[in-house]
Amino acid sequence: MKKRTGHLFKRGPTYWLQYQVEGKRFTQSLGTRNLREAKAAAQTITAPYVAAGAADVLRTVAHRLADADATAERLADEAVPPVAIRRAWDLFLESE
Repeated sequence: MKKRTGHLFKRGPTYWLQYQVEGKRFTQSLGTRNLREAKAAAQTITAPYVAAGAADVLRTVAHRLADADATAERLADEAVPPVAIRRAWDLFLESE
């Protein structure tokens, strides 16, 4: 997972956004004096990085889910061993 940090700050009357992605620092003016507009602009600018982070998280979860399914299947096979051919007919006749 990539590490990202960021914050808004005010330089004079204008809001600025400073954020860091993978060790690189970016600073840019948001061109507004309104905090609400600055937060919306910051969210728009950082949205691709957040989405990339969410995609990484979902990929990890999907991989873990596949591993858990494989483990569960393996354990189920070990818990109920396959039937020997010589016992198969007898078990079939005993079943309902």
